[in-house]
Amino acid sequence: MKDINIVIVNYKMKNDIDKCLTSLYSDTKDSDLDIVITIVDNASYDGIEELLKEKYPQTNFIQMSGNDGFGHAQNAGMKSCEAKYYFVLNPDTEFLPD
Repeated sequence: MKDINIVIVNYKMKNDIDKCLTSLYSDTKDSDLDIVITIVDNASYDGIEELLKEKYPQTNFIQMSGNDGFGHAQNAGMKSCEAKYYFVLNPDTEFLPD
């Protein structure tokens, strides 16, 4: 079981998610927590899967067949990995350095 499953829902926000993940991985790199980051794509097909495979292969990716809404996608992301805690993160979030 992971310590934290961070779930981010994508709908045509690939560039924002790229910035978010860069800052998130940088912020958590020295953490002792066992973290999984899950990206759920709401059928945007904006190239997010290719970006994740290339730059963030450790990220858990879920491709939804349609855009059934934010809540549905979040639930799919949370169910994908058992964790002690679940964290809902907006794709336009950036973690600033100390």
